[in-house]
Amino acid sequence: MATRSALRHVGPGNVAIDTCPVPKPGPGEVLIKVAAVALNPIDWKMMYRQALAQPTILGCDFAGIVECLGDLVDRLQAGDRVAGMIQGGNTLRPDDGAFANYLVAQAHILVRLPSNISFEQGSTLPTALLTAGFCLYRHHSFPYPEQSEKSQPVQPVLLVYGGGTAIGSMQIQLAKL
Repeated sequence: MATRSALRHVGPGNVAIDTCPVPKPGPGEVLIKVAAVALNPIDWKMMYRQALAQPTILGCDFAGIVECLGDLVDRLQAGDRVAGMIQGGNTLRPDDGAFANYLVAQAHILVRLPSNISFEQGSTLPTALLTAGFCLYRHHSFPYPEQSEKSQPVQPVLLVYGGGTAIGSMQIQLAKL
């Protein structure tokens, strides 16, 4: 059986590198060979939480190469460069987490990386971009960007408090679209 290395939370302030089986993708899932990960505040904060009944793999954001597809995945193929996110530190799925050299992720939340974006750059986008987009478009009902030549630019007023943060800077970029 193929194995992978993963960073697991094993107690408050303690992590360990563990060897565990490479997961197999289920329906709608993709196996990814991780090339780069990003560190979010939630990732390091998870290290200091109480010990869990079972050690969990940490990390949310990643970029890598698709190794194989589960059933029902038709928009990606092996060899695609992708970026995405996963819920690291999840007690219900302790083997999920980006801080591993292989992981399984839901295909619908992955984006293809163009060749001009490095894995390192791509790994920094998923959580910040999703959170910024959710806040702008769902929570605040900010108008979606239009692709049409006929669309008139809308100039709503937006104050991004904390514009220098990862999510704040993403909100500013999305608002400019």
